[in-house]
Amino acid sequence: MKSERIIVVGAGPAGASFALALARKGMHSILLDARDFPRPKLCGGGITQKTREVVIPLLGEEAYRSSVKASSSEIEIRYDGRRAALFTTDLPFDFVDRSLYDLAFVDAFRKAGGDFRPGVKATGIDAKRRRLQTTAGTLDYDILVCADGATSLMRRCLDPDYRPEGFCYEYKTSDSEGKLVHIDFFSTMKGYSWSFPNGAERVIGTGSFYRKPVDAGFLKGFLGVYGPVPEKLSGAFIPLGERPMLCAQADGRVHFLGDAAGFANPVTGEGLFFATKASLLLAGHLSGELSGSAYRSAMAAIGRSLRIYGRAQDLVFSPRVWEKLTREGRSHSGYKRVCDGIISRDKSPLGFLAGHFGRKLISGLGIGTREA
Repeated sequence: MKSERIIVVGAGPAGASFALALARKGMHSILLDARDFPRPKLCGGGITQKTREVVIPLLGEEAYRSSVKASSSEIEIRYDGRRAALFTTDLPFDFVDRSLYDLAFVDAFRKAGGDFRPGVKATGIDAKRRRLQTTAGTLDYDILVCADGATSLMRRCLDPDYRPEGFCYEYKTSDSEGKLVHIDFFSTMKGYSWSFPNGAERVIGTGSFYRKPVDAGFLKGFLGVYGPVPEKLSGAFIPLGERPMLCAQADGRVHFLGDAAGFANPVTGEGLFFATKASLLLAGHLSGELSGSAYRSAMAAIGRSLRIYGRAQDLVFSPRVWEKLTREGRSHSGYKRVCDGIISRDKSPLGFLAGHFGRKLISGLGIGTREA
């Protein structure tokens, strides 16, 4: 496998982290991107503890920290304008400048001797001949790794019916709230809005599952809770984990990573964790460090996690549930436990729920328990 020609399409966090991990294992790949770096990227930039645990060993603490613009443990959750919870997490969130974050991976790949080719756009695949068509000509490959984003042309070449399931709007404004993170849920929206600290600014955004076509006015309306909404907003399609591409395609020669693979949490929208974790798994597999069965098992676990979150959507976005949670006097410990247990950690949702109900059972039997 080490002598095979590996081409990576897309130099965002998924493609670049895969290429970097491969280079660290002594293997060569060609990394292509339609743009040069740094380049602007629409993204809230939230980094959880589980993401840090896979990124920092690969990228290095200094390179990672150079992209971090703010950190926060202070979370406020609201529903239809009413406070549902205000709590402090044990595991802080970092908020990165995505242009710097993405550049850090590309720079690390270059420093590792990697072959990065900016300004080269992939335009098609001839899977039978193992040829990639690009604006710079045709490239033959043995292994093709596609990480070209949520609207992936490579994905649609092999999966014509694929479309990302979500859409988001975002803008930046001056910061007046310090480190406080706002998450707003609404009774008429299957998604949420956010206000994140980011250096001297705040990142304001809203994202949701959508019915085609995207109703721009409807979605922009959810930004009003944060003040006047600019006339011009940046928007982007996003995957929400409904159709993840877990297995290799085209006789096992074409792999998908990151947003192109649909790897994003259907409830939280988090994709940066999966971008790096799945990339490290694939690099380990192609280098021979991870057997085929072990790789397939690990990817299947990612798929199971996404399915579990997907099945929880109706519960998470249920007005009836939120009405109950926002009643006066409700305990906030459950929100913190969810945040630290399954949002910030790489923990199975089923395992988390088993532990949660186990604590409730023990408590019901009159045995004291310590807050997680």
